[in-house]
Amino acid sequence: MNVKAGSYVVPADVVSGLGLGNSLAGSKRIEGMFATNPLAIASHFRPFRPPQGPRFQGRLARGGIARTVPIIVAGGEFLVPPEWLLAKWGNLDRAHNEMDRFVVESRKRHKKTLANLPGPKK
Repeated sequence: MNVKAGSYVVPADVVSGLGLGNSLAGSKRIEGMFATNPLAIASHFRPFRPPQGPRFQGRLARGGIARTVPIIVAGGEFLVPPEWLLAKWGNLDRAHNEMDRFVVESRKRHKKTLANLPGPKK
């Protein structure tokens, strides 16, 4: 699929871990990270849909920045559009660094949770 340049893909294991094994619940938690108020997610925080109409693949916007990037998304991954990242952090470089840190910390927490679970019943 083609996604907006600057998007961030949250790996499926992180999405599932946030939802305690449920990817849909994990997706809701990620959406909540970007909500501007606790009662509702703003209308532009809908699940991302690939752009419709003419494809921009191979074309460049002013300044030489690609409008879309072709990627392969695996099941369970969560695509964070650049608008969400910019709304939260104001800068894509900072946003990507923060999301990288979030992924690493989420994996550490999930690993710790799994390590503390009781073993199988005998």
